[in-house]
Amino acid sequence: MTDVLWAALCGALAAAAALLIGKVVLLRRSAAEIRRQLGEHLETDTNTLLSIPSRDKAMCRLAADLNVQLRRLRGQRQQYQSGNLELKTAVTNISHDLRTPLAGIQGNSLIYLENKNTLGEKERIYIVRDIHKDSSWLINLTENLLAITRIQDNDLTINKNDELVEEVVGEALQKIEKRHPGCAIQVKIPENILILPMDAVLIEQVIINLLENALLHSGSTRPVDVTVEEQPESVSFLVRDYGRGVPEELLERLFQDPARAPFRPLGPQKGTGIGLAICKTIIAAHRGTFLGQNCTPGAEFLFTVPKPWKEDQP
Repeated sequence: MTDVLWAALCGALAAAAALLIGKVVLLRRSAAEIRRQLGEHLETDTNTLLSIPSRDKAMCRLAADLNVQLRRLRGQRQQYQSGNLELKTAVTNISHDLRTPLAGIQGNSLIYLENKNTLGEKERIYIVRDIHKDSSWLINLTENLLAITRIQDNDLTINKNDELVEEVVGEALQKIEKRHPGCAIQVKIPENILILPMDAVLIEQVIINLLENALLHSGSTRPVDVTVEEQPESVSFLVRDYGRGVPEELLERLFQDPARAPFRPLGPQKGTGIGLAICKTIIAAHRGTFLGQNCTPGAEFLFTVPKPWKEDQP
C-alpha cells in the first residue's frame, strides 16, 4: 500500500514538474517574443501593438502594459514630428520676415555712409526714418517671439498676477507712442478700479500688436479707438480702426483654423498674421476670447480676460 501511494505521489510530482517546466518554456517563449516585437517596434514602427501567443494572465498583462507605453511613445513621436515641422516652418517664415528689414537697414546705412557729404537734409532724414521704421519692426517681432516663449507649449501655462487694467493699458500706450510719435489713439476706460489676474507683459503685447496693426496697415488717419468695458464675467478690450479692413482670408484662417502654430503666415501684410496669431494664443492662455471682424469702415478686434472668480472654471 505504501509503495502504491509512493508511486502515485511520484507520478503526481512528475506530472506537476512537467507542467511547470512546460509553463516555464512557454513563458520564456512569450518573453522572447515580447522582446523581439518590442525591439522591432522601437526600431521601425510604433503604430502596431504587441501580440503574443500566450494565455498566461501575467504575460498578457505585461503585453498590455507595454502596448500602453507604445501608444504613449507613438503620441510623443507624432508630437515631436509635428513640433519639428512647425519649428522648421517658423524658422523659415521668421527668416523671411527678418531678411527684408535687415536688407533695408543695411542698404540705407551704406547709402548714408557713402554719400553723407553730398546728401541733402531731407534725404538724410528720409534715410534715417526708414532705418528707424525697419528697426522698430524688428523690435516688435523680437518682443512677439519673447512673448510666445513665456507660454509653455503643452498646457499654455502662464504666470498670472493681479494687475490694474488701467496701468497695463497705459504701459502699452506708452510703448506705442515711443514707436509711433504723435499717433492718434482715443482711449475709454471705466472710472472704477479694475483688477484682473493676468500676465501683464503678455496682455501689453496683445494691445501693442493690435494697435500697431491698426496704425501701420489700416491706411486711415482717423484715431484708433481703444475701449475697455467691464462685463459680468470678464473685462473686454476693443481696438477699432477706420481704414481698409483686414483681408477676409486672414480672418478666416485665424479664427477657423484649429492649428495652434503661432508662426504660420496668415496674410500678405508683413507681420500682421504673426502678430494676430500670437494675440490669439496669449488670450487662449488666459482662458479668454479673441474675436475680429471687418466693419464699415475699418476693422475691430475684441478680446476678453476673465474675472478672478471665473478664471479657474474650465
